[in-house]
Amino acid sequence: MRKKPLLKLTIFIFFFLVILTCQKSSIVQAETEKNELPQIYFSSEYPRKTLPTTGTQKVTLFNDIGHYSIQTIGGSNTYGFDHPSKKTEYKKEDLTDLDPLHINSTGMDYIPNGKVKKAYLFFFESTESGIKPDRKNTYIEGPKGNKFKIDTGKEETFYDVTEFIKNEGAGNYWGKNIESDRRDMANADNLATWGIVFIEENADFPIRTTLVEGLKIYTQGVVTLGDKNSIPIKEFNKASGSFTGLVGGGNAMGGDILQVQAYKNNQLIKATNLSDDIRPASNYFNGSITKNGQDIKTRKPNAEVLNNNIDIFNYDFEEADFVPTGLDRMDLVFYAGWFGDAFTAQMAGISLDVQEPEYQLVAREAESQQADFKIQPNETKTIVTTATALDVSTGLYQGRYIVSLPEHLTYVAESFTLNGKPIKDSALSMTPEANQFTLNCDEIGPNEAFTVSYQVQADEAFIFGGIHQKYEGLMVYNKINQTTVDLSYQSNVAFGSLDPVVEDEQFALYAENVAVDVSEIEALFSTKDGMRALAKVAGINKETNAKTPLATVEEDKAQIEAIKNATERYQQLAKWEDASDLIKPYPFTFSYEHDGKTLQKTITFFLTNETTKVDKENNRVIYGFDFKMSLQDAKKVMENEVIDIAHISVWAFDKKPEEQALPVEKIHLNLKDPIDLVNENQTGLNHVPKVGDYQLKITYDGVSHNHLVTATIYNPLLTLHLKQVILDEEAQLVIPTKGYFKVEHLNNLTERQVSAAYHGTGNSGSIEKEVAFTAFQYVKDQTATWIHIQPILPEYYEYVGFVSSTIEEAHDEKKLISTLPDIDFLNDQEHWVSIYLKPTTNAPKSYSWYYQTNLLWNGLP
Repeated sequence: MRKKPLLKLTIFIFFFLVILTCQKSSIVQAETEKNELPQIYFSSEYPRKTLPTTGTQKVTLFNDIGHYSIQTIGGSNTYGFDHPSKKTEYKKEDLTDLDPLHINSTGMDYIPNGKVKKAYLFFFESTESGIKPDRKNTYIEGPKGNKFKIDTGKEETFYDVTEFIKNEGAGNYWGKNIESDRRDMANADNLATWGIVFIEENADFPIRTTLVEGLKIYTQGVVTLGDKNSIPIKEFNKASGSFTGLVGGGNAMGGDILQVQAYKNNQLIKATNLSDDIRPASNYFNGSITKNGQDIKTRKPNAEVLNNNIDIFNYDFEEADFVPTGLDRMDLVFYAGWFGDAFTAQMAGISLDVQEPEYQLVAREAESQQADFKIQPNETKTIVTTATALDVSTGLYQGRYIVSLPEHLTYVAESFTLNGKPIKDSALSMTPEANQFTLNCDEIGPNEAFTVSYQVQADEAFIFGGIHQKYEGLMVYNKINQTTVDLSYQSNVAFGSLDPVVEDEQFALYAENVAVDVSEIEALFSTKDGMRALAKVAGINKETNAKTPLATVEEDKAQIEAIKNATERYQQLAKWEDASDLIKPYPFTFSYEHDGKTLQKTITFFLTNETTKVDKENNRVIYGFDFKMSLQDAKKVMENEVIDIAHISVWAFDKKPEEQALPVEKIHLNLKDPIDLVNENQTGLNHVPKVGDYQLKITYDGVSHNHLVTATIYNPLLTLHLKQVILDEEAQLVIPTKGYFKVEHLNNLTERQVSAAYHGTGNSGSIEKEVAFTAFQYVKDQTATWIHIQPILPEYYEYVGFVSSTIEEAHDEKKLISTLPDIDFLNDQEHWVSIYLKPTTNAPKSYSWYYQTNLLWNGLP
């Protein structure tokens, strides 16, 4: 039991030691990171170019064509030239020492214009003859603190420091402890100079020919860019480029000139002395460090003291007047002054635009001669592209002609031609996943114009899309001087689309016509993108084929309300009430706004009901509405009458609104179809045997059909207007005020078979007075077409005849017919009949007639 406290103490000490060890390890690690040693790049391990010791002391550092620009940074680690003091003192690694007599290091910021392609370091030390400086602490320090250490001897050498610069990047570079040991040489050259020249690459730069040279030239020197066999430099008012240089020496005395000389066919055509606010034309090298004519103050220390022993100039220009038309060579010439200046041009470079090849590619649809063309599904179109060489001195080699097609537009096999010559598909490189094909067209020579053609076909899903074509390759001059510079020329976009597409110069908008049943309207407009989805709304940027987000396409809210209101009113209609003003086509507009413009696509919204036939296969919408008609009218009705009664109209489904209403002349109905013994309800209306519901067959142009409209056939409600008129009245006789009639329905007049009989009472009176008609209505018997009227004669009267008409008018008894009336109701459903009676005596017996209404009448008043 006594061992337990000891065990606890042992465990506690163990954990304490572990924690202490971890903490000590963290401190050591942090201290190591804090004091991490800089990376050393030893000059002896990197490529370098050394100046020749005899002849022209120049070496080419860089000579290439590309998207380049050049600039230089650097500094001088001496106080001046011919300084009266006998010795310049140095303090190693002391950044706080800004005494101009104790300059041991200088710095300058590097601000990139592009990605570093190449970088070269030069440094120069002048020492008393036979004495070499101590190199142990001589190096270039980068922005990250790493060092390019000079561990080689005193040489006129240019180091390739590209790797070092790429790793260090932008920021301040220092030249440390580059020494000049004057000793007792009071009037000798005393230089300690360093500089880095950068060749930068940027796709935004024009294509330039660029030359950078290292030099050791006293009093006069030349850097020559181009010759009669080189790629032409761009013409005046178009060229851009840059100059750069580093010059060391006694530059304070005046008379120094930097001259630009322009040549054509080795003939000097223009010489220009450069100058700016800092550098006068007559004293260009005056101990300044400048960028585009501005003094750079980022050197550390600034060293604004007499006789600074270095000049650095960086100059970018556009449309400079020292670049005349036709220039093919440029010299950058250094002249020392006549007042005793002596200098050493140490690095210099020129970068100038070249006259790169220019091709104009114009694409068009062969038939229309326009870039924009219409193409329907399964249709084939020919695309022709003409490439014109605008510059005859340069061209492309290893050329490639690339065609990129949009979705649902495919290349037609074996249709490609070059300058009218068929090109086999085996010569084309196909990239199916990108819908792209390429012709490697080495047979097209530099500077040559050419024409290509090929066919494309749209599939069923095609809406619209741009055909992108480009011609690319490497630059060539006079078929000899070939470079590795990539060039590419894009044609205008050949843009294909369906007929319903609307477009402007930048965008295209598509939407399809829609047909929606009135019962689906509420659900359709309650969904955010329901209408856009139904109409298959799509937008596209014609240049890029980028799709337009659906949310940016607006709908016309007023048109939506119009359709909703029509739906609500339709649902409130009574049966047989006219719905043709509600169920019909409506305009519907989609809008897309861009760059202050509005692109609108108006479609047709077919609002339908159960009697509308939408026949997309035959591109038809057939409207028709249920109607009712008497059996009698059905027997004789004509097409134009039914078209009007049923409000029949036919529309093209996929056409533009102004083209959709189709002529009624091509509408045909099945009115004369015989009785269908199997499907009696499909019998033509002119032959319907009885009342009931019949399907109307509507046909348009012999193709589209609508069997959805129902004709309700009924027996007509016949109206018979009767009155009894007494002629030749006798004073001794009572004039009847009522007439009594028997009405019989006859199937025909031959057999005179009675199908129904009625009795009725009508008005009666003297012809001398106006007698009103009494109207009797009843449902016509289906088989009977005649009505026979038998008057029931009062005592002492006899029947004389009748007059009838199909309109209400005054009857003339002089035109009476003496037979009993047989009235034909086949064609007319309403008749007016006057029955004429006259007395048979003038001496009647006393009261003998019972004047009252006959209770046997069972007609329908």
